[in-house]
Amino acid sequence: MKLRLTALAALLAIAGTAQADIKDNGWYIGGSLGSTSSSIKIKEEGEEDIKLDDDTDVLYGIYGGYKFMRHFALEGRLLALGKYKEKESGLSSETGVITINAVGLIPLGSSNWELMGQVGIGYSSNELKFEGEKEKEKEPLGTIGVGVRWTPAPAFTLQLAADYYSPKDAKEDGVTLESSITALALSGQFNF
Repeated sequence: MKLRLTALAALLAIAGTAQADIKDNGWYIGGSLGSTSSSIKIKEEGEEDIKLDDDTDVLYGIYGGYKFMRHFALEGRLLALGKYKEKESGLSSETGVITINAVGLIPLGSSNWELMGQVGIGYSSNELKFEGEKEKEKEPLGTIGVGVRWTPAPAFTLQLAADYYSPKDAKEDGVTLESSITALALSGQFNF
């Protein structure tokens, strides 16, 4: 995986001087692949906190949106943010999110590079598994992120972004689930 990301970064650096017209508006759809790091704690009154120690996994998902103008887009995302475990007890948590994001774009001169930032809201779905039992928790969440985009051709854009997802703490029967997930993802999108 690291070799592939290094090769892609080298390709981006070499091709960075190529010019392409970036569309000022229109629909787009894309896919993301990356890595996540979680901070998930389960707190129960009178018990020691459990922190899931297998806390990195793969991110994948799809997204799409509409670019209203050169500097602004609205985007929806459906992402799987990974599965995390606590090795001793076998407790695991699998997290997915659906969000709507406001995306701000800053072109870098007349090149085909842009800086981007996003802020969004949505829902997370955490599936907890312990000793053969499953429990699903759905909670509202907030997300924020930054990244860089490169458009080598008007119909295609590559993006590298770091995002932070913070679901509201889930509380039930004296048990609290606190979680946050940081993601680094490479995305490719088709612009229509």
